Amino acid sequence: MPKGSAKTQQSTKGTSAGPRRRAAPDWRSTLGEDHTFPVVGIGASAGGLDAFKKLFSAMPADSGMAFVLIPHLDPTHESLMVELLAKQTVMPVSEARDGVRVERNHVYVIPPNADLTIEHRVLHVAPPPPRRGLQTAIDVFLRSLATDQQARAIAIILSGTGSHGTLGIQDIKAAGGRVMAETPESAEHDQMPRNAIATGVVDDVLSPEQMPQALVRYVAQLSAPAPDFAPEELSQILLLVRTTTKRDFRGYRRNMLVRRVKRRMGLCHVDRIAGYVDYLRTHPDELKVLGKDLSIGVTAFFREPDAFQVLERVVIPELIRRTGRAGDGERPLRVWVPGCATGEEAYSVAMLFLEQFAIAKQSVNLQIFATDIDDESLEIARAGLYPEGIAADVSAERLHRFFVKTTDHRYQVSKSLREALTFAPQNLIGDAPFSKLDLISCRNVLIYLEPDVQAKIIALFHFALLEGGYLVLGPAESIGQATDRFEPISKKWRVYRRIGAGRRDLVEIPILAAAPRGHVPPRGERPRPAAAFAELLHRALLADFAPAAVLINRRYETL
Repeated sequence: MPKGSAKTQQSTKGTSAGPRRRAAPDWRSTLGEDHTFPVVGIGASAGGLDAFKKLFSAMPADSGMAFVLIPHLDPTHESLMVELLAKQTVMPVSEARDGVRVERNHVYVIPPNADLTIEHRVLHVAPPPPRRGLQTAIDVFLRSLATDQQARAIAIILSGTGSHGTLGIQDIKAAGGRVMAETPESAEHDQMPRNAIATGVVDDVLSPEQMPQALVRYVAQLSAPAPDFAPEELSQILLLVRTTTKRDFRGYRRNMLVRRVKRRMGLCHVDRIAGYVDYLRTHPDELKVLGKDLSIGVTAFFREPDAFQVLERVVIPELIRRTGRAGDGERPLRVWVPGCATGEEAYSVAMLFLEQFAIAKQSVNLQIFATDIDDESLEIARAGLYPEGIAADVSAERLHRFFVKTTDHRYQVSKSLREALTFAPQNLIGDAPFSKLDLISCRNVLIYLEPDVQAKIIALFHFALLEGGYLVLGPAESIGQATDRFEPISKKWRVYRRIGAGRRDLVEIPILAAAPRGHVPPRGERPRPAAAFAELLHRALLADFAPAAVLINRRYETL
């Protein structure tokens, strides 16, 4: 993606009364009422004060945004941040107070020794829980900002040590918001910006002086009337992505695809769809970034902890008891985590299994297959290196048992945990599934797919699970009409047990047949006639009695 495209905006120093007020942008009227303006969360630690000063010296006083600052403050001393920043801008600068509704063109600073969150644009201040290591309030606020503001959330990471903010910006990006980081060269301490950039979710890497102009331009694009997408225009964009990145987004929800394509158009400052198609054809890097944006998902260790408690207390002990009853030397427990992204969910499931094997005093007999379409995410998962901010989601006991603290403010999974998993590339809607599984944990993947594709995947999961195997979905997902094939274990947390006979007739592999690139069926082409009964019987017999087979050529390439 283009980096540093915004030109440096010169600071405008005023008289002793403060900086001169800039003219109101002409997009303000399009922002609507106060519930529509963007909210910017800015995190920093060491060296952050200087970066804040540079940013707000160049920020227009009526940008149409609200700013919430989360610097790392000494909890034992009163902060002078408000007074110091008030000299850099004519915007009102105040310490955040509990119950205050954020307003546009205002700056709020977290008080010392506090956690700050936002809900329905109202700030909530609370005493922080006992901290572990170097955990700060930056991730806490950014995560709440992502949940509350979705696509109108903006996160900025400035100078600082450690990896604070890396978890929060991933939630911001997954919610459709924008993420900026300070250029490491301009930062007094570059660890926080470098760790943010390393996540791969940062949209712009700019100096603090450049950020205001980029923000103003982005807000103008965000507030402009959105262009309408004709079906063939979206199909053209998806074809370009599929041709270049091998990622096939057919079957994904159209609204989600359109929303994320429009977001990329805004970041590239392109107003027309035809113009964006031309831009994609001449900028291969943008095609790669678009493909990653379309497939991005939220992931974290033990996300929705109550769902993992159902696994810990009900599902996993039962599966381990079965292996104990089967006797030593039997097959291992087999688990599949499709859409594993950077591995946090898969490692969370593995930790629970290793703990329960120890409680049952049984030797570990476990295979976990974790798959995703994103090779870069899989590389992160295989390395098992995560920012120290995971201490917010992983208990101190589990950190000690399953992780090793490195010298660069990160945790790395232990050898025993890593050896329980196999990470592999796999397209859920295009590739064959794993089989004879005891558990499938597919959380927050189906919500991005069209209902008919969801139903086919549920049928695929039923086929892949053993009788009595378990299926775990995300809190906004369900088994749909497959109530005759799964019984609920926890309706609230979407945990199901497989029941009923296997239904091969409902399984389609691949779920979406591969289409020749660039091929458009001739207009008026007659549909293929339905298969005769003899052909259907032939298929059923082959499915039940023929061994698995793959057709290859002389070069041993799979056809």
